[in-house]
Amino acid sequence: SLASYGAKGFRQTSSNWGAVVGAGHLMCALSFIDSEPEDSEFTQKCKFLAENAVQTCEIPFGMLYPDGAIAEGQGYWTFYIESLGQATQSILNMCGDDYGCLDSPGYKEAANFPLYVQSQNGYYCYSSSGHTTGVGYWCACDETYLISKFYDNPEQMETLKAFNDSINRKIGSMGMLWYEPSDIEVDVS
Repeated sequence: SLASYGAKGFRQTSSNWGAVVGAGHLMCALSFIDSEPEDSEFTQKCKFLAENAVQTCEIPFGMLYPDGAIAEGQGYWTFYIESLGQATQSILNMCGDDYGCLDSPGYKEAANFPLYVQSQNGYYCYSSSGHTTGVGYWCACDETYLISKFYDNPEQMETLKAFNDSINRKIGSMGMLWYEPSDIEVDVS
């Protein structure tokens, strides 16, 4: 991992690879930072890796501008949002700061992306996708609830929940941690 920061590769890519690998490096480094004394060589390497991983995630965050979508499509969008959401949650928990991640234009809007690309039956609106072809794909991930929580947006959270309910999609284990019920009623019919 450390050697990869001397080369270009994923550090400067606008693909989902930058989000997935950068976020993975960040979470790995953060998980080990407190395992040894602060001045140990290992801890210093973990800090270097974490700092560079945060910088690596800047390009993927920027690719969400202006509306939370990316050029690679709904499947890779899911990798993006899962990775960036988990990385942001990790640095908030570990450091008490998001280091500008939540200020990234388009990230706040990313939670709406699945609502705009899904049909009323939960399938991706493209070509012959549908329940009769077996090609349907739900691109929303539980991190959409996390985004709603980051920005204190209960209406967005309830809209996501109502849409999930309308297509019989259950919230995953991480979504259960992030979902916060409110008194807001949303009709997605």
